[in-house]
Amino acid sequence: MSRSGKVLAMIVGVTGFVTSSAVGTEDARDQERVASVAYLVEMLASRNAAPPIKGDGEQEDREIHFPKEYDKALQVPVYLAMQQLLAEGEIALDALFAHAEDDRYSFSVNSYEDRNVSVSEGCRLIADRILFPFASELRVISRQQYGIYPKLQNDQTLAGWWKANKGRGLAAIQVEAIDATIRFLERADRTKVASVYGDAPPLPAKKFERDRQENLRILRRIRKQIKETKEPYVSRRLFDETEDIYGLPWARRKHNM
Repeated sequence: MSRSGKVLAMIVGVTGFVTSSAVGTEDARDQERVASVAYLVEMLASRNAAPPIKGDGEQEDREIHFPKEYDKALQVPVYLAMQQLLAEGEIALDALFAHAEDDRYSFSVNSYEDRNVSVSEGCRLIADRILFPFASELRVISRQQYGIYPKLQNDQTLAGWWKANKGRGLAAIQVEAIDATIRFLERADRTKVASVYGDAPPLPAKKFERDRQENLRILRRIRKQIKETKEPYVSRRLFDETEDIYGLPWARRKHNM
């Protein structure tokens, strides 16, 4: 073999070693992340018992009343696990969808009607926010602004839809969801869309239009970021302005005060 041939063979050999090592390292990191996600999902199960909710939802608002044995400090690890799962993004989705039947208590929510959240519901909420992170950053002008995308068929679940579509990549899916929401908001008429909740009257015209335009601005900004970075958008917020996590040492009641 000529000297140049030996050099070429050496380069190919070294390149192959580096490539295989890099691939091996990447696989090992992915395995570590998958293991950490499984651990974080387990951390969503609170060591507290679910607090009672009082009120019939008709004559009286449904409100959570934390008993004296409810330790709010024990909710901090649950909150931190939730935040980290949001940050893990796409790699967490399969594990989150796998906990569809986990009825253990996770955390509580202060809303127009307070509620307790199970691990399975918490996983679904986090998965939904990974897929559609913009939803929690929008001003709420109508409950119809949610569930626009994807349009699930018959008994199709979001988990099943994700399994069939994840090969397209999370960033592409987020852009499609944003585009569908932009189309809805561009045509939204306050006199025709559903109210924010229940039988509440439509928002005042000025507020509706101001918030509609702000939502369009937010969506276009997020869309631009995804297209420029080619990376999925990540939100650290699980809930929109109508709900918030309750029962944390620093959390205060925001609704039904």
